Amino acid sequence: MSKTIQDGLWQEEFGKPLLIASQCLQCESKYFPERKICPKCYSDKLSTVLLASSGIVFSCTQVFVKSKLIPEQPYTVGYVLLADGITVPARLIGDKGKLEIGLPVSLAVGVTGKDSEGEEVIGYYFQPPNEVET
Repeated sequence: MSKTIQDGLWQEEFGKPLLIASQCLQCESKYFPERKICPKCYSDKLSTVLLASSGIVFSCTQVFVKSKLIPEQPYTVGYVLLADGITVPARLIGDKGKLEIGLPVSLAVGVTGKDSEGEEVIGYYFQPPNEVET
């Protein structure tokens, strides 16, 4: 049995996961995760958009603090600058020695950890394209 870390973060399109975001119809800013109000212009006129599934690592760091969901330490988190210009927070998976700013990465969805009862938790993450699981 498994569950998603949070509903509404991604959807499958043509067999590939895409993150779900909001785009303001007034100022055209994009936000992930979705918002009801634009924090830039305060408009409540937003539409749902799907984001690019690839980008580059914008920033990253290794975390050595124990997480309830992630069994191995250290693990890597950061921001990914997507091909459509928005940065999103994400867990980064791959060879820790090769995860660096500017590295091309692709979106994937899969087991990212286990909850306190041992149930698998499904989440999104980014990894180098040659390491994407199929």
